Amino acid sequence: MTKIMSSVLLILFFTLSLFGQNDSHAKLHEQIVKEDNGKYIMEDFTLVKNKKASGAKSLQFKFYAEAPIEVIGRDNLVSLYSTYNVFMLMTMMQGAGVTITDLEIEDLDEMIGAADVEITYYIAKSGLQIQIKTDQGTNRITETWEKVFKK
Repeated sequence: MTKIMSSVLLILFFTLSLFGQNDSHAKLHEQIVKEDNGKYIMEDFTLVKNKKASGAKSLQFKFYAEAPIEVIGRDNLVSLYSTYNVFMLMTMMQGAGVTITDLEIEDLDEMIGAADVEITYYIAKSGLQIQIKTDQGTNRITETWEKVFKK
């Protein structure tokens, strides 16, 4: 239940942040899902700073997803992608002892140099694989759809 509440709060925070920006009209018209070679592709870049920690470095997150068009609908992909992005970001920040109120989160149009954290979602007919790359290595989580939707 706590994970669900955290996810809902983070989605609300991102939504309010998005509409609070001067270019919110342009964001509403932006294509967030692209089609390429029979696949849906999504990519986002986010800069996260801890407002309360002095001298704390910022982190750049690169989120990426790809899915065959015949496997998942566009709306379901956006929903899954958004939910998992929020969950992954919250999990990583909570693991570092940081709360959402401590964070300043900014959407970027492109990466500034290299990403500190890359989170990639590979969606297939049988399930989902999440790949997390940091300077400490690469971790993968692979789940069948049956397992994903039981959680």
